[in-house]
Amino acid sequence: MKSNQGIETFPDGYLQIIFFAYTIITTTNWKLKFGDEKMTYTLKQFMPLITFVVPSIIISVILFVFIEPPPHWSMILGFVVLLIMASFSYFMGIKGILKEKDAETK
Repeated sequence: MKSNQGIETFPDGYLQIIFFAYTIITTTNWKLKFGDEKMTYTLKQFMPLITFVVPSIIISVILFVFIEPPPHWSMILGFVVLLIMASFSYFMGIKGILKEKDAETK
């Protein structure tokens, strides 16, 4: 990482890759279908969830590896349950909104 007057910054290439990936994901109409449901989800709808879960996992793994002594198993289990329940509640919210939207159009 380059240092600009004592401030650590990402190299320009990394920021361009991150911006390019974000642009592709948000502008492309990716379709996701779960089971026999008639609703179709787009990846763009799940971007807030992805931007919450992925950094949480990366940061927690780094912290759990470098903490001395390692955290108790109940802490790790609690964190996993937190991520699962946050993902489940987000998915159910998206599903409810799409059902309401579908009912309004009929």
